[in-house]
Amino acid sequence: MTDQIGEERNSLQDRIFIVSVVLITALPSGSLAGFPLKYVLLSVVMFYFVMSVKRLSISLSAHLIGISGFLILYAIYGYAEFSRYAINELILSLGAVGLGLLVTHIVYARGFGKQRVLTIYKASVLLLAGVKLVVMALYLISPGYDAFVEEFVASYENITGASFLTMPLPLGLVRIYMQADLIAALLPLAVVLLRTKNRITSSDRAMVVVAMFVVLIGFSRYNMVCYGLCLFVFCLADKKGVWFKILLFCMVLFSSFLLFDSLREFVEVRFFSTQNDVSDEVRFSQTVVLINYFEKAPLFGHGLGAFSTEMIRSTTAPFSYEQQLLSFLPKFGVFGFLMFLSYVYIAIKIVASRQYYLVMYLALFVSASFFNPYFFSSNMLVVYLLIYYLCFYDAVRVV
Repeated sequence: MTDQIGEERNSLQDRIFIVSVVLITALPSGSLAGFPLKYVLLSVVMFYFVMSVKRLSISLSAHLIGISGFLILYAIYGYAEFSRYAINELILSLGAVGLGLLVTHIVYARGFGKQRVLTIYKASVLLLAGVKLVVMALYLISPGYDAFVEEFVASYENITGASFLTMPLPLGLVRIYMQADLIAALLPLAVVLLRTKNRITSSDRAMVVVAMFVVLIGFSRYNMVCYGLCLFVFCLADKKGVWFKILLFCMVLFSSFLLFDSLREFVEVRFFSTQNDVSDEVRFSQTVVLINYFEKAPLFGHGLGAFSTEMIRSTTAPFSYEQQLLSFLPKFGVFGFLMFLSYVYIAIKIVASRQYYLVMYLALFVSASFFNPYFFSSNMLVVYLLIYYLCFYDAVRVV
């Protein structure tokens, strides 16, 4: 009886932890109707970490101390010029990278294994898809697109403290792009990485379809290309999914014949419209501004929180740029950026162990930062969890 009670208690604790991680990943911002929900969830994660800190691996400890120390030093350095913005960016960075390390250790300490990591990943995508379904349903019952923007989108922003990109789409749909869409784009490849000996299940295949919905409605060029590459790898690895591949092929063929004009319009709007020229021009302008800003302090940079008044992407977070990886140059300078690039040795270790799919996953995640600021986002928590778990606690064992 005592053993049974203990097992039930552990099971409940596991569920609480998993739900906390999923909500941190899928929630659009730190607050909900003004309540700081993510900070409450963070305290839950910290409690589990303190309870399991004795089992912390030397390798992960070194990375946690090194990364945290590096970011804190650059926050102190940037505080003199950028004050609260330096602190804000430090909180965001530690809330993504540092929290990813803590969650990874807890997952290991509680003996979850790759199966539970995949469960957390899939649950995050499923919650994201559920939010999008609700938003899409509310759009379909609204009087029109303008009414949808003026009423629902404004209310959504007030409640969540965040917004999503939107525009009318072919087939009477609407664009619903959220930052967490990237985790859905990477999901097929995540399944391949986390399934032992590629034992892919029907549930995995169903989630790949759910991820397709999230990505297509998100209407991001990068995410669609990323998802296409990951889906290709998934189909190669899914040796037993013959019927899934046949159904997928039939769905594409069927859509091409019956919805040819709508699909052509969909592709033209996303890949060949003037809207793309405008967004590409903004990114090009950011590149010029960031390089010029870097030249003003090339050795040590300006520190965390740094931004150029010549181009501000967000009034609330002016230090955040779509060209995030490039923005690290003026923030950290050559010295700091080289230290950041030294992290590439993890990729070298992975290549040496012939974990090519993991290298692909890393490459897709890193390259995404040329289009949006993903690195310092808590929405990428499950991405960091997957990467760190496979690096520190699986076969790769980076030390």
